[in-house]
Amino acid sequence: MQAHFENIQRISDVTLPHAMHDLNFRITEELDLSHLLERLIQGKGQPNSLTQSEKLDLWSRLKILSMNLVLNSTIVIPIILWC
Repeated sequence: MQAHFENIQRISDVTLPHAMHDLNFRITEELDLSHLLERLIQGKGQPNSLTQSEKLDLWSRLKILSMNLVLNSTIVIPIILWC
């Protein structure tokens, strides 16, 4: 019985933090907003470089990725930690 509890303790002390680090890295990588922001800033500096539809598309993608990032940070990760 003691070995069972020690195994669970090891999992919670070592494996879970490692998994959370990997999960955080993966979320950050998948929901990277920098390329969209750079494109919008570039378009702002050069008024005719982006069409109206391109700007709308960039803003739409930025909103979706931002919302996914917020939801992952506030809902999904705490649920994973709780389970």
